[in-house]
Amino acid sequence: METTAPSVVSLTQNKLAARPTEPVREDRKERSRTPAGEAVEFETGDGFQLRGTYFPAADPVATVVVHPATSVPAGYYHRFAAYLASEGLSTLTYDLRGMGQSKPRTLRGFHADKIVWGEQDMSAAFEWLEDQHPDLPHFVVGHSVGGQFQGIAKRPQDIDGLLSVGSGFGSWMTGLLYTSDAADALPTVALGGSRTLKKPHS
Repeated sequence: METTAPSVVSLTQNKLAARPTEPVREDRKERSRTPAGEAVEFETGDGFQLRGTYFPAADPVATVVVHPATSVPAGYYHRFAAYLASEGLSTLTYDLRGMGQSKPRTLRGFHADKIVWGEQDMSAAFEWLEDQHPDLPHFVVGHSVGGQFQGIAKRPQDIDGLLSVGSGFGSWMTGLLYTSDAADALPTVALGGSRTLKKPHS
């Protein structure tokens, strides 16, 4: 039997359609009450502690993990994450190892690279958020390298949708060099510097 994963847009539209009609002034007041973020820590598969901020939705319909760009601190995405949470999407932002709140006291002798970010950090962030809401659809927003290296993260088949913003679009062979999981990679479509990715029918 074929099933179609709901999209972020359809989930949000359904939620908005169910809301009672309110005067414009009250609606503006409601939108100004953006959810506050909660500081969180979680461990990667190789034992590194990552720090992030979780924006829980009051009545969540899905989750979103935001994978950051290189050298962009997680705080850059907080207003976006708070907005998503206000629309019913529980959202996690976090810093990759070696950056922002996930940076050790000294970088002398510290090793981190994009392969480790994809295989370890991005996998751990997705799994932490999945554990908070195991029964909801799970979406990913990747900025620059955050969109590129989601392709080598673990369990790509469990992502219900991916929005990749400002990411390079290399050969489909690239991911195969690093992980056998790429055999289950979801189809991608290049759209003006961004990519959309949908879960295949099962």
